[in-house]
Amino acid sequence: MVAFLSNPGLLDVLPPEQRAYLLGQLSAPTWVVLAPIMERAFTLFAHIFSALLVYASVRLGRPGLFVWSVAYKSALDAAVPYLQWYLSTSTNPASIYLVEVWVVIFGVVGLLGSIRLRRELKEQALE
Repeated sequence: MVAFLSNPGLLDVLPPEQRAYLLGQLSAPTWVVLAPIMERAFTLFAHIFSALLVYASVRLGRPGLFVWSVAYKSALDAAVPYLQWYLSTSTNPASIYLVEVWVVIFGVVGLLGSIRLRRELKEQALE
């Protein structure tokens, strides 16, 4: 989207259907545009935490952490089909942020869990 905002001439190259879709997205209110940015930031925390759980499972010799990693990512991803359906049937733009609460919760858990795992791995390294 940044490319199209910085170089509007790119819009002329797109087929009419794609151009209409992109223009609709570019004309969305600013507060709606922030939702996917927020979602990606919190998703990053979730992915890092999941990877750290796998690493800690091997490093600490605790296979249960691997199982938690799979369960954590599965719970995050399991809601995606329902949330996509909910967004497609919703007419209220504010519902976008209601749906993002699920991702934010998992992102916060991921951030806090990563901090805790880092501390635990550091303590194990000192032993």
